[in-house]
Amino acid sequence: CALPIFETGVKEFGVITGNEIIKASDDRLAGYQNKLNQLGLKLKQSQIVSGNFTQSGAYRATLELFKKSPKIDGIFVLSDLMATGVLEALHELGKKVPKEVQVVSTDNSPTGLYTIPKLSSFDMKALESGRLAAEMLFDLMDGRPVRRVTLAPELVQRESTRNVRSEEHTSE
Repeated sequence: CALPIFETGVKEFGVITGNEIIKASDDRLAGYQNKLNQLGLKLKQSQIVSGNFTQSGAYRATLELFKKSPKIDGIFVLSDLMATGVLEALHELGKKVPKEVQVVSTDNSPTGLYTIPKLSSFDMKALESGRLAAEMLFDLMDGRPVRRVTLAPELVQRESTRNVRSEEHTSE
């Protein structure tokens, strides 16, 4: 399993989504829910809160999430920018990351290197996607058949999730 929070005993999951207008938000949420379903876990509607792809929105969403589900111990955030707001709210709530609440995000932007703790994030392979899109456009322009390509995201594990191999890794 590629997502460490599934391997480190998280019992209550929460999700901070973007918004329904942006398809990537729906796709990321669907992928997360599929993974939970594969593991026999369910995500309640009350455990999904929109952060509107903003830092302040995710901050408010995190506070709302903990009012609805105070036992949340793992949060999946649909962008690194929003994750900064999540980490700020968790700090304000007195929650230690990753000891009490683990946080994983998507994008693997440089932002995650400057948060405290450093953010675990899925690399969505944006550069590779762009290169492949350009290749496919040239193929199309040259009359060659266009292929369908799916790139699997890769987790870059940092300090906001517990290290599966070394449980003593707990940044506070």
